[in-house]
Amino acid sequence: MTATAPAPGRRRTEAQEQPGCPWRLLRLGAAVELADRGRLIAIAFSLTVQIFLFYVLWTALYRSDPGREGGLSVDQVVAYSALGALISRTRVLARDSIYRAVNDGSVIYWFVRPLAPGRYFFLRSCGESLYGLALALLGALICALLDVVTLPSSAGVLVVALASLMLGQIVQYYLTLLVEVSCFWITTNRSLKSIHTFIQDLLSGAIVPIWFFPGWFIEANKLLPFQATLNLPVSVYVGRIPVSQAAEVLVVQLVWCVLLAGLARMVWRAVARHVVIAGG
Repeated sequence: MTATAPAPGRRRTEAQEQPGCPWRLLRLGAAVELADRGRLIAIAFSLTVQIFLFYVLWTALYRSDPGREGGLSVDQVVAYSALGALISRTRVLARDSIYRAVNDGSVIYWFVRPLAPGRYFFLRSCGESLYGLALALLGALICALLDVVTLPSSAGVLVVALASLMLGQIVQYYLTLLVEVSCFWITTNRSLKSIHTFIQDLLSGAIVPIWFFPGWFIEANKLLPFQATLNLPVSVYVGRIPVSQAAEVLVVQLVWCVLLAGLARMVWRAVARHVVIAGG
């Protein structure tokens, strides 16, 4: 059987369209999430309950013991917890996990398609992160209208907090990636993902503000990348970290981005030489 080559005009059309195609992955995550309205409603409901409980808890504790625990006033700690809950939700939107692809064997297509697997996962994750951040900002706006989240003290604070938030999302992406690709060596990484989620929530400040922990814990936590994902941007926003220290905060986050990006690049190269399919 002789294969017929596509017409030259058709090849030119595909070649012209191909460069823009990968960027469509940016909107894929949002499209999938918006199609599942039940999940969206469930997330909104759980966030509402979580933020309400934070508000009740912190106001009750500060009423019984007035003061500035951890250097935070009651308004600051309520805003910190509410924003932390909203931001932490941005990392649970991923549907196209590497574990699922490895488990059913479809991961092999990641390595045969024209788009490199690392770039595919990056674009898909970026789209989901942007969608999650849009929902988080919408939730923050609603909380501000309800006087749950206080407005920043100045426009400069808001700009620095948003810049720190974007760098924090990059750090979060690489941390998630390193956990995801572990399934190429341990076949299933469900337990590791559960451990990572707990450590991430604890050390980033999603469960309890980092400033409430002992001094030695805070200093030790500075050596780890987790606080760069949530604690730093939220602390800048609520005023716990002054704008005068913004450069230090952004440099710390940028260093973690560079280090984790280099590590991720090496891991992807190792994955390409070690692909184990458990099914499919």
